[in-house]
Amino acid sequence: MNSNIKVLFFNTIIFIGILLIPLLSFASNNFGSKIPNGSVFSCENCHGGSFMNKFGEDFQSNDNIWDQNLAALDSDEDGYTNGEELQDFTGTWFEGHPQPGNEEDVTNPGDPSSFPQDTPTPTATPEPTPTPPPSGVNKLELFTDKSYYQVNDTVKLLLTLEISKDPLEVDLYLAMMDSSFNPYFFPSWQASPDFITTTLPANFEISKTKIMSFDIPNQLPPIKDIGSYVFYFALAESGTTNFLGGIANATFEIYAGCPSDMVSIPEGEFTMGDTSGMGFEDEKPAHSVKIGSFCIDKYEYPNVEGEIPEYNLTFYEIETYCTESGKRLCTEAEWERVCKGPDNFIYPYGNEYDQEKCYVDYLSEDSPIASGSSDCASGFDVYDMAGNVWEWTADWYNPYYYQQRVYDNPIGPAEGDLKVLRGGSWYSGKYGSRCSHRFVNYPDAARNSFGGRCCK
Repeated sequence: MNSNIKVLFFNTIIFIGILLIPLLSFASNNFGSKIPNGSVFSCENCHGGSFMNKFGEDFQSNDNIWDQNLAALDSDEDGYTNGEELQDFTGTWFEGHPQPGNEEDVTNPGDPSSFPQDTPTPTATPEPTPTPPPSGVNKLELFTDKSYYQVNDTVKLLLTLEISKDPLEVDLYLAMMDSSFNPYFFPSWQASPDFITTTLPANFEISKTKIMSFDIPNQLPPIKDIGSYVFYFALAESGTTNFLGGIANATFEIYAGCPSDMVSIPEGEFTMGDTSGMGFEDEKPAHSVKIGSFCIDKYEYPNVEGEIPEYNLTFYEIETYCTESGKRLCTEAEWERVCKGPDNFIYPYGNEYDQEKCYVDYLSEDSPIASGSSDCASGFDVYDMAGNVWEWTADWYNPYYYQQRVYDNPIGPAEGDLKVLRGGSWYSGKYGSRCSHRFVNYPDAARNSFGGRCCK
């Protein structure tokens, strides 16, 4: 931290107003029957069959879209563009537009007697120009070193800050909102807002530097219970509430058991390897394995229901994502236990293949679907463990590893060239989506079907 900053923490509750800018959008209509020609819903003599005129031909050659290109043409060569004759200079007509749409006010392109009417052309209200952010701060970001902590962990609060070429006289604010939505403000960590005034030098820069570290539980700031906490950081022009560079925030969760976006898997024994009779040699022999309790993401990374999981990931990328969020990659044994569920099924949902259950039989597709959007849950209520994207695991690959019959929490070979992926993808079908199926690739390989999920 630079000595020119007296203290890079500040103490105020932040009320964020969200400005919703309405956007006026005129959508072009792709249906020929809706192109205005005499009335909004008719185009009898401009397209179709033997009644096709020059306007209809131009419309058809423009991919049946009424737009600025078509509006700029003069289909009947009478000196007026199609847009002028339809009282629509821009070509941004859409169904329900007040003009054109009245037979008395609009004439037909292609009709030699057509001409622009006197009805004024409606003008679209221009979109407002966004107000540029106040100058002075080029970058302002706040982080914690992990997203999830347990009691007795240490939280590190990190800051990225870039100042422009001019010195800044600022008020520094640092605030925290606890799990019950109570605000606390640095440096006293009381409920009353406070700030520190200082001058930041020109070209001042911090790159993800620790500005605070504290253990859990902690008295100042008061972090005692499980739940979510949010830190806010802001710089304001001295004596004002004009925040420079916006308001940065960092959210983290203290958990007991598993974080709220993960599923708790109890300690237990299951049969690892092929039990279907369809397996390959590297899935044999099937053998008993005991796994201790652990947590696993409910959905594929980034573990958000309704969001398409990330794909084209290498092993190293998903490993980094998991580590940065305070998690880790699952071992093969952990992954297979969750997939097979309490009943040791062949597929997450049962022993009989059902191509409708999971997104696994879509060879013609080229990307996954949103997490949790199919009825593809294991007996532990973990989704998409068959299909959607292949999931990297932590284990190195050895085709003969199962012959060792490791019973307690196997973690795979100590080294190797290939890493194991599990679960199949949207094109894997009956065999590739079995819970015991093993797929391998080099850890730096990225495919459009490679993703993952995290454990803890």
